[in-house]
Amino acid sequence: KKINDEVYADFIKSGYKVPLSQITIKDMKSRWGSCNYVKGKISMNLKLCEYEKICIYSVFYHEYMHFIHHDHSKKFHKDLNLIFPDYEKCHKMLGE
Repeated sequence: KKINDEVYADFIKSGYKVPLSQITIKDMKSRWGSCNYVKGKISMNLKLCEYEKICIYSVFYHEYMHFIHHDHSKKFHKDLNLIFPDYEKCHKMLGE
């Protein structure tokens, strides 16, 4: 909840209009997180707890960015790297 609240606040402070997402934790096989931007929900992979805290933040930022961009376009990555400059480093740490 704390990370979710911090990431949400950062998006709002940065001028993005995003909902405060309801978070669920799941044992996922093939992804670190997922976003249902229609329902305003984000699911996070239980296995993230095995990684550094900054990696958990990176997945939250990634999923929140899907409320703005519903794809993985250049604009998605540009905006994501602007709001969370450590994203690429974390992306590599997570092995994606």
